[in-house]
Amino acid sequence: MAVTTMNHIHFNKNFRVLQKGEQVILGNIFNGLWVKCPDYVFDFLMGCVKKHYTDEAILRECLDVETSTYMKNLIDTLSKIDVLQPSGNKEISEGEIDCVTIELTTGCNLRCSHCCVDCGEIPREDMAFEEIKHVIHWSEEHKVSSIALTGGEIFIRKDIFKIIHEIKQNFSGKVELLTNGTLIKRSMIPELVKLVDSISLSLDGYDEQSTSEIRGPGVFQKVMDTISQLKQHGFHRISLSMVLMKGTTEHANTFRELCSSIGVEPVLRVFSPEGRADSNYSLLSPQYRNLQLKPDRNYDWANIQDKASFKCICNQTSKMFVCANGDIYSCFLTKKPNNMLGTIKELLSNNLNSVQLMPLVDSVEQCQNCDVRYFCASACPGHDSSIFLNEEYRREMCGYAYPYYNQVVWQ
Repeated sequence: MAVTTMNHIHFNKNFRVLQKGEQVILGNIFNGLWVKCPDYVFDFLMGCVKKHYTDEAILRECLDVETSTYMKNLIDTLSKIDVLQPSGNKEISEGEIDCVTIELTTGCNLRCSHCCVDCGEIPREDMAFEEIKHVIHWSEEHKVSSIALTGGEIFIRKDIFKIIHEIKQNFSGKVELLTNGTLIKRSMIPELVKLVDSISLSLDGYDEQSTSEIRGPGVFQKVMDTISQLKQHGFHRISLSMVLMKGTTEHANTFRELCSSIGVEPVLRVFSPEGRADSNYSLLSPQYRNLQLKPDRNYDWANIQDKASFKCICNQTSKMFVCANGDIYSCFLTKKPNNMLGTIKELLSNNLNSVQLMPLVDSVEQCQNCDVRYFCASACPGHDSSIFLNEEYRREMCGYAYPYYNQVVWQ
């Protein structure tokens, strides 16, 4: 008899299922965790969920101790990875903006070959100071936790310190700067470290040569000098980022070691073929080209499976990216007309569109029935749109990713 108490179990909204033959993968597209089980077990579990059973009621349906033990372990595992949950548990609320990123300018002093925005080539556009003030005041009123300033390169603006002072005086959350670090003068640092909470520096290399190939000569040493000067003034909340692409992916550990040696946090970013990076696509080479298994090697399959992630959405609802022209998106990588949430004017009148969280692969005709699609996708919808919505790139990725994940997760 079905049990219909308030503690019946149900599937989390981020639950998805993949099936191949008589095997089924149950996973969470937000945290990336997954398990595999026989299809008849899933059918039994699904039937119990539809009948609003509690976990105890499910176990009473089992015919023997062995089956009951198996189902208990499976239910416990599915609960731990947030695939199953009791009906009384509240899921994480959506809709509250936690972080606002303001694009102060599209101008930049560098011409990085992998730039997904094409900064420095497109006509420079700066956000008006009055518009910046509106966003700052809105952020304070809505209890936003942090404001990040980005570009382009924010230090090409002559009023950058005026902007930072405006934030400091009218916003109680944290302030982060995203910069290439090349325009930060020694004389700026004493004042700068008093105004901001963290600084994220982009490097995209692990030594002078690798950085020069992407960002130009002299950038590596300039960034190292900037980090050293910041630390001399007691500022230590510094991160250093590198995009994973041809020439850097295989040196990710070298980059981490560099960051460890200078006492900064390493950040590895996914390559996205947008802007200038699109025209340099073949040269830069996306990371998925490394998804190859050699038949003559002995692999640690458990380790490889652990690294296979089911995660294909991010927490877009907690973020807001305000473009220099006033358009608003959840993230700069989602800057496409159909993803626009509104404008600063609509923000101030509380008329922004809501973010729709759905794996892109579920809407791509060639992918929506694929039995490894959530593994091929990444946690970044902006990155995925640049790959999966370009048939040439999607087809190439599929040639690498499908045979890899088919063997890793199914065989």
